[in-house]
Amino acid sequence: MYQILAKYYQELVDAKQGSLFFFDLFKKINKGTRVLDCACGSGEFVELLYENRYDVQGFDLSLEMIQKCKYSNLVQVSNMLNFKYDTKFDTITCFCDSFNYLLNDEDILSFIRNVHHHLNDEGIFIFDMHTYSTLDDFQEEYYQEGILENVSYQWNIVAQNDLLFHTFIFDQIKEEHIQRVYPYERIKSLLETVGFTVEKCNDLGGYELEKDVVIAKKKDKNI
Repeated sequence: MYQILAKYYQELVDAKQGSLFFFDLFKKINKGTRVLDCACGSGEFVELLYENRYDVQGFDLSLEMIQKCKYSNLVQVSNMLNFKYDTKFDTITCFCDSFNYLLNDEDILSFIRNVHHHLNDEGIFIFDMHTYSTLDDFQEEYYQEGILENVSYQWNIVAQNDLLFHTFIFDQIKEEHIQRVYPYERIKSLLETVGFTVEKCNDLGGYELEKDVVIAKKKDKNI
């Protein structure tokens, strides 16, 4: 994934605007200075944090995506399931529905256990994820087409059961993505099992976001 999409991602999904929204939310919740951004994509959120004097690092599975980050020294290629750092963080983030690329409970547990391990005591994990309303929105196939950088593209999204299927075609080259949508209570239970206290953030500053924003705080005692 993101081998072809990476070239057009920023313009196609308006990544900078989304990062500004999540940065405003982050400032209301965050309590520390050391931050790790998981699945950081092309690094817009990492750039915002760095330019606002946070001690930030980020990773993404796609080399093509992180190569677009302005500060290449801050990002690396890693997987959400087994990323490893020699330091702990005050806050760990995972935005832009990257959480929904985890397709089963086993992968979710691997990820959140790793997050828990890399957080300081009382550190905070903030992430967003699709809701079932997203599945409702795409029961009928969504279709978008246009021109980006003189290249024709198509973007299709369709829901089947609890899965979202994205198909991108750039100049007749196809790339497919799959996401799974989970109920909040199920994810809350998994987080609590690992050792977090959990809540949803309802104060989005008047911004209508059809997603769950989850705040998980690591308990004092390691589990």
